[in-house]
Amino acid sequence: MQPSFSQIKAAYASKNYVFFPEGSAYKVNIWGIRKRFGKVDLFDDVLGLSCGDENGNIIHLVHAATVDPGLYYLKDKFKNPRGTLSSSGRIFSVE
Repeated sequence: MQPSFSQIKAAYASKNYVFFPEGSAYKVNIWGIRKRFGKVDLFDDVLGLSCGDENGNIIHLVHAATVDPGLYYLKDKFKNPRGTLSSSGRIFSVE
């Protein structure tokens, strides 16, 4: 399922996040949605970009993505006993 522009905008509002409105030319909202119980070797997460252009048109791009390393790397390549680090929460920049 690909979320719509209005669903992403509502999700931002429900969490009190700043959402650059469609009238803000190229102020980009970059977002991601993780699948709760994803599978290794599948692109089952979603990465998207939502914004408006200088003419007030909505730009809403949604792509399949993954943050899982894949079975090959899980089996053979990750020898780090401390595991891997990731960032959680929300990171943003406002001029």
